[in-house]
Amino acid sequence: MSFAEDVLKKVFGSSKDHIVLEEGLIKRNTAFVESFELWKESQAQETMEEVRRNLSLSKKGLHDELRTVWLHMKHAQGFRMFTETLGEPEQDRFVIEYLKDLLQLKSYRVSNSYSKYEEVKGQIRQEEWYYLKPPIHIADEGEAMDQGFGNVKIEWSNGNSRYIKLLTTTYSGRMYRAPLPFEELLKHLFGAFSS
Repeated sequence: MSFAEDVLKKVFGSSKDHIVLEEGLIKRNTAFVESFELWKESQAQETMEEVRRNLSLSKKGLHDELRTVWLHMKHAQGFRMFTETLGEPEQDRFVIEYLKDLLQLKSYRVSNSYSKYEEVKGQIRQEEWYYLKPPIHIADEGEAMDQGFGNVKIEWSNGNSRYIKLLTTTYSGRMYRAPLPFEELLKHLFGAFSS
């Protein structure tokens, strides 16, 4: 092995330590859809209430079991919630599917999706995300376009730690109306937060 190969192996690890098993668009099989429908009927309300409760606690600066981290920037807002205590990893996938469905009720469309299964040092890691865009409204000449809540990315991963992430990105400039408040998106997805 050459010096350069030895250095690369030390920095990036062996290619044998990292094998991508499957990668591409999210495709839900019949078993997933049936399990998801059953989850919606039996556990969705309880799970989403747990998520809402933790989001509410963290917004108030109180301790939340899911260790939520918030992002507030001018054109990007969101959160990352660590979900080790939320239940089985499959439930995290149901949560992002549920959030995607709720956004589609607001006429959002899935612009892209991604799924990756890989083996890293003997551990199976999974990552999935949906990228949703607001409905297209053709603006009259001189009228600014409505961007709704902006573009929304919903992500789940069980890499080094399990998390669910929701991120909105918005546009600025005269071509776009101001986005709807991020708090309204949270209210639509999780219900009202107690003050």
